[in-house]
Amino acid sequence: CEIRGGEVAWLEGGPGAGKSVLVDMAIGIDVPTTGAVFIDSASISKAGFSALQQIRRGISLVRDDDRFDLISAVEWMELGLWCAGENREQTHAFAREAVSRSGLRDLSDISFCGLSGGQRAALTLARALARKPHLLLLDWPGLFDFPFPAQLADDFRQFIGDGGAVL
Repeated sequence: CEIRGGEVAWLEGGPGAGKSVLVDMAIGIDVPTTGAVFIDSASISKAGFSALQQIRRGISLVRDDDRFDLISAVEWMELGLWCAGENREQTHAFAREAVSRSGLRDLSDISFCGLSGGQRAALTLARALARKPHLLLLDWPGLFDFPFPAQLADDFRQFIGDGGAVL
């Protein structure tokens, strides 16, 4: 499967078909037992640690994850940006802006798990887009079942229009 900038592709299959495993391979969390995965002509399975980190800087992963019940929405946003290699001093302002774009400014101090599924979806997508990736991996069944604030929907359309790829 090849996905070019400005394209949206999707995977279909029942539970256990390997959709999440393929997404994990695309970001280097898992490696294939045969074959290879390439991102921008770089082999994920053969990349060393520093090369893999560099490749990952251009990828954002959106996955439904509710294990963060002890931190606020903005702290969850900061954690994701900081772990992705963003400048630690800039993450707070960057996170506040992304929370605002998600339409959740008034809820930024509420626990991430205290948010509804739709609010978590909006915040997760906003965090992924805030990193300005060239590849967006969506591993969240039903992500688009929720209505997104107009600004976030515009950001998503702009990402694709600017040549971003979505799987």
